[in-house]
Amino acid sequence: MTETARITSVNGELVTVLCGPGPGASLRCNTCGGESCAVKARPYAARNGLGLELRPGDVVEISVPPSRALTAGLIVLGLPLVGFALFYVIAAQVWQGEAAPTLAGFCGLVVGFLPALIWKRIRKTSDLPEVSALLERPAAEAPLPTSIQT
Repeated sequence: MTETARITSVNGELVTVLCGPGPGASLRCNTCGGESCAVKARPYAARNGLGLELRPGDVVEISVPPSRALTAGLIVLGLPLVGFALFYVIAAQVWQGEAAPTLAGFCGLVVGFLPALIWKRIRKTSDLPEVSALLERPAAEAPLPTSIQT
């Protein structure tokens, strides 16, 4: 997945980009012209893993490798669902009825979110989208004269 975004701030290897419709945001969204689009301009963090010299106002391409998106989806959605199913099946073997296994299943859902929280704390910036290319740099302002000649 790739997206075009405009950099709003740079802090070392981390950059904040603005992606979405509106002036100064994603060029791709501005060309759409769809009136029913629900996408709102939103800032988010990205990692400058290539070490490009970036500054606010630059237009960059942001990418997320498919393998990283799949892994994140499995951790955030898959583990809680497995936790729900596992706790539900075990509780259904122990107790009769539906209330206790359902309650146990919801406890398993909560327990399934714990690895996702731990994963996020360990990985921090390595799972962020990456700046893959510098597409456009705004024209630099003309330098001010250092002396007045008469």
